Amino acid sequence: MRRFFLAGFLPFAALAVFFAPSARAQSLPNVTIDDFTAGPATVSIAGAKQTAEITKQVKQSGAHAHILGGGRLTSLELLLGNNVFLQNADITIAEAHGTAPAAVVFGQGFGVDALFGLNYGSARGPGSASFHANFTGYDRFRVHFIGISAGIDMNILAYTGAAYTQWGCNIPGLLVPTVVDFPFVNGSPGLAGSGGGANLAALDGLLFESENESVQASALGISLIEIVPAGTPAGDITCPPIGG
Repeated sequence: MRRFFLAGFLPFAALAVFFAPSARAQSLPNVTIDDFTAGPATVSIAGAKQTAEITKQVKQSGAHAHILGGGRLTSLELLLGNNVFLQNADITIAEAHGTAPAAVVFGQGFGVDALFGLNYGSARGPGSASFHANFTGYDRFRVHFIGISAGIDMNILAYTGAAYTQWGCNIPGLLVPTVVDFPFVNGSPGLAGSGGGANLAALDGLLFESENESVQASALGISLIEIVPAGTPAGDITCPPIGG
């Protein structure tokens, strides 16, 4: 299986879940990375027509209040060898309607091992601008899932120049909206030679990527990705360090 950047699998047994709120008071506002109101967009792969590896991408812009740095690159990758039944995979940045919020919605057919990525700042690729973010006083990434039909492997990579830090978590199927936290302290610095990890006081780019952890069909929805300050009560799930 392929990934846009380095990422690793974690056993489901490593998942840590905490419900006790922090005793400290929240002192800073949450920072929106993406609320998916900048859309719509669709990235689709038709498996019946697949004869080789397929990678598709779409770039979008949005006000800084809705997308950190003002731009998002949405990517979908699928290898032919991981799609033996030639099923479809797609990502949609869906507009709010009725009782449904704006969201990124990902789906894949049976036996499909698809990888999707949400890239921001310099992680959008060569020539992309850094967002020069300073997250001093903040202590975790927070992902608001609407639901997950089957377990996924989710990874976050933060970049300062070529240096990066990675967070990873196996998240089980979720039948109800669930908030998942990735504490900064649980990040793992990049490989030797990559600069020893990102500087979260001078961040250039972010990548959020997800891959199905099962051979079965899978779908998920995310309504908000944000960064929250120290003192914010814990979400429904707190992801441990990679390998922890």
